[in-house]
Amino acid sequence: MLKVDTLKKVNFFSDFSDSEIERLASFARLRHYPKGAVVIKMGELTSSLYLIADGLLKVRHVRKDGKEVIFSILKTGDIFGEMTFLSDAPRSADVLTLTEADLVLIGRNDFEAYMKDNKTFMLKMIKVLVKRVAAANITIERLALDNVYERLAHFLTEHAVEDEKTGKKVIRGLPTQADLASIVGASREMVSKIIRELTNGGFVSKTGKELVVNKKLPASW
Repeated sequence: MLKVDTLKKVNFFSDFSDSEIERLASFARLRHYPKGAVVIKMGELTSSLYLIADGLLKVRHVRKDGKEVIFSILKTGDIFGEMTFLSDAPRSADVLTLTEADLVLIGRNDFEAYMKDNKTFMLKMIKVLVKRVAAANITIERLALDNVYERLAHFLTEHAVEDEKTGKKVIRGLPTQADLASIVGASREMVSKIIRELTNGGFVSKTGKELVVNKKLPASW
């Protein structure tokens, strides 16, 4: 049985009562994935809902020419797999881990039974779907109107989380420059140049797979 404390750490369940979480823990499963694991493969007919207890993942599509297109980066507290979960359609993209990850899995039958008695969960799911549509619209708008620097700056700002010890904004498990290039619609060389110049300017500092945002990024570059 999944530990209640594990679910309490997931932001999605922050306003759930103890009894609601205990019932959820009775049928939800916790699964650990190594870095680079394929969690969902495009075209699959699986129907589990996933919540990220810990880790970083990417949602991607590989074109016929072999080029990878990354739709989004998912982090701790995010939910995914809800579209197939609710529509019976095949999975529309691949989901892979960028770091080691602990995922909470909920099967469809358990979900449907739970949602009938839990309005909080149902409202949360509606908010997730609305947020997903809004995020897609923002991505389309940025690709059309923003330049490469603005798109990269938005990504770094939105995915950096505050470190409890230092108070600084940090991205752990930073995607590779090739992945960042795919996300923002640019060449790897351009992404590398921007990050290098932000580093030289003291705006960010990078150690291994961790990037620290030291101060507010400039509006333009």
